[in-house]
Parts: sequence; structure tokens; C-alpha cells
Amino acid sequence: MAHTTKTAPKTTLPIPTDAPIDTIPGLGPIRIRALRKAGLQSTSELRSLSLAELSAVPGITEQFASKIMDYVSAYAASESKTTDMACERFANAGRDVDALINNLLRFEQAGDYSAKFARQLGKMAVFTERNTSVCSIDNERAEKAAEQMRDVARLLTEASTGGHITQKRQDKLAEELQTKRKKMRLLIEKSGKQ
Repeated sequence: MAHTTKTAPKTTLPIPTDAPIDTIPGLGPIRIRALRKAGLQSTSELRSLSLAELSAVPGITEQFASKIMDYVSAYAASESKTTDMACERFANAGRDVDALINNLLRFEQAGDYSAKFARQLGKMAVFTERNTSVCSIDNERAEKAAEQMRDVARLLTEASTGGHITQKRQDKLAEELQTKRKKMRLLIEKSGKQ
């Protein structure tokens, strides 16, 4: 008869970034107690340890420590990938906005744009250049910023496909561009303060 050992089950259920250690599948009450006795309470604390440090906890073998580290690291990696995808959507929308601004500035009518509209186009171009090349915001804020940037792209697409843009429409677009840019800037600034 073959000898089998218990190992932490493979699971795809995500655990929160800073979940209690008892949420890790495969950890029984004895190992949980040993980890707590060692001063470890959360998954984020486990992620900060080396394999040697974790396996030094009584009752945690190197093999089991490796499985725990794989599990808590896998969630952190999937969370990072999600943020990367949101940042990529933000950057893609920013590139679309840049292209639309360039198109609007090439129109014959560009010389007749109101100062307010031209200024907001310029500010939006600078904003996208500064903020979409390097994304340093969390997933939730990156998604919100990407949505705001897509709204800007829709506004500029409507403006560029409608032919002549009236003075009234330019002023309205300028206000909308300014509002969207401020919302995105706040999202980025809030993320930087955390």
C-alpha cells in the first residue's frame, strides 16, 4: 500500500491581500496555532517571509512552507496582473485620446478654436503624456481612470466626426475635458497618497 501525505489542496479561490492565515486551505488548527505563536497573523505577513523563515516555524516543513508561499504568492501575482491589465486599458485609452487630439489640431478649423477649447486640448495632451506611460495606481482607480479616459475619447470622436464645431460646442467640450481631466488627476493623486 502506497504511503500518501497530506498537502495543501490546490485551489483557485482568491484570498484577500491581507486575509487571516486561517483562510489558507490545508492549514489545520495545529499549524495555524504554530504560525500565530510565531507572531504571524495574516497572508501579507507570510508573503514577507523567506521560505527558510517560514519553514523555521515549528510544525511547518520546508515542503509545506513552499506550498503556503506558492498559494499566498499566486494571489498577489493575480492581483498584480489585474492591475496591469487596468493600467494597460488606461494607457490604450490615453493613446486614443492623443491621436484624436492630433486629428482635431490638424483640422482646417483648428485656427478658429476658442482659446478655452484649445487650452483644454493642450492640457489633456500633456496629462495623457505624463500619466499613461507609467501607471502607478491600484486596480480600482486604474479602471475608473480608464473609464474617464474612454469618455474623453468618445467626446473627441464625436467632435472630430461632426465637421465644423460651433463656438457653443467648443465651450461645452472644454468644460467636459476639464472635468474629466480633474477626475482622473484626483484618482491618480489619491492612489499616490496611500
